[in-house]
Amino acid sequence: MPFKKGQSGNPNGRPRKEFTISDLLRAKLDEEVEVFDKATKEISKIKNSDLVVDRILRAVRNGEKWAIEMLLDRIEGKPQQRIEQTTEIEGSLEMTQRPSIIFSDTTAEDETE
Repeated sequence: MPFKKGQSGNPNGRPRKEFTISDLLRAKLDEEVEVFDKATKEISKIKNSDLVVDRILRAVRNGEKWAIEMLLDRIEGKPQQRIEQTTEIEGSLEMTQRPSIIFSDTTAEDETE
């Protein structure tokens, strides 16, 4: 069916994006909550994100291993893990300029004959 001149081909518009768990968490972390300060005996407002950071830092100060590892992983990044692999391949390998490997059915013994 051809489009009519002056009429939208998508009258309902683009469908709404569904929210992901990450979107919902970001929204909740941005919200403010009331907390009671025992030292000053006052109620103050603080963002959930600040509350989470404070509790993680408290766990780090208390020597909690999980908190220390998480903090270092977030700040410095996880350390690279070296993996060594050995494989036996029949035939010879020829490396080229490109990152590809050409497999050959001949072995070094076949080439000397």
